[in-house]
Amino acid sequence: LDVLNFIAFKMFYAVICGFMIGIERKMNSAPAGFKTQILVCVGAMLFTAIPTIVGPPMVNETARVIAQIITGVGFLGAGAIMHK
Repeated sequence: LDVLNFIAFKMFYAVICGFMIGIERKMNSAPAGFKTQILVCVGAMLFTAIPTIVGPPMVNETARVIAQIITGVGFLGAGAIMHK
């Protein structure tokens, strides 16, 4: 039950953050609106939260995962720029 509360809180926070970013994107008429931003935020949350649930937290591995998330979001941004 603790794991469900842990994931639920983080999921709620990720959805709220993605929604706020999506609102800003829609106000500026930019591509990648609500759904895309929410999915990116929830995906990033899952990639960082699940390893801490499954095993003992390892600082080096968590830092590597976060670095790859940043790289992936950068590629999403480049794709949005190239699409214009």
